[in-house]
Amino acid sequence: MSWGIYWGTWFGSPAHSPLPFSLVRARAYTNQAVLVTFTKPVFFGSPTLVTSVLNASLWTVAPTISGVALNIQGVYPMATDTEALVYLASPFKSTQVHRITLASTAMSADGTALSDPKYADFPGLTYTANQLVKTVSDLRNNQVPSSPTGCLVVGSNGDYARESGEALYRKLILRRLISAVNSFRHLPGYGSGIQEKEPISTTDMIALKFEVQSQVMLEPEVSEAAASIDRGMQGEITIRLQARLKKTNTTVNITYPMSPTAVSL
Repeated sequence: MSWGIYWGTWFGSPAHSPLPFSLVRARAYTNQAVLVTFTKPVFFGSPTLVTSVLNASLWTVAPTISGVALNIQGVYPMATDTEALVYLASPFKSTQVHRITLASTAMSADGTALSDPKYADFPGLTYTANQLVKTVSDLRNNQVPSSPTGCLVVGSNGDYARESGEALYRKLILRRLISAVNSFRHLPGYGSGIQEKEPISTTDMIALKFEVQSQVMLEPEVSEAAASIDRGMQGEITIRLQARLKKTNTTVNITYPMSPTAVSL
């Protein structure tokens, strides 16, 4: 018997040891969402299963000072299968350190039980003056060219027209929904990748509704979001979305597809 077999038999070979399933880290994704990273792909089963990471009842989030648990609205998968986004019912205090914990019944995609560490501490978001600068306007443009200037619109002053307020945020939200997942390297998890004429099952419609709501809530200026998804007589899917803006407390209404021919970006 060779030394390699002897070593593997008596002492165990580290190369063949299964990778444990545990939390690696957590960070505040927004002031109301926590991004959790695991050592290996997680089990994204039905949210009602005690082994599924999407089961909100398996999670607790609480300040390390008081230990009083915060209400969790839902848990959503990310584009990377080793990450999950835990969304809270209300914002947490940015000045406090919080601890997020997952119950031991949760499992990985390959059936590995959760092991220590089952929790991670994370600080709240801290904003600098530069980070608080928001996009307040953007060039107005249409999907279908209507003038010699192409998709861009020229104002009465001869310069390119701009748009702001609700029109701008409607554009930003819609752009997030139809952009491919992880379209921007500096914005992990950005985009839902919704495509027109893409077949979708009834089960997928439920998941899509949560995906749409979670994506919209990642927009810095959105305080609340609610989505509904309907299937028409011909099987067409219509997404109706309401998003409330923080600064103005007004509601932006979006219906997708917005028209049979074009979507205004």
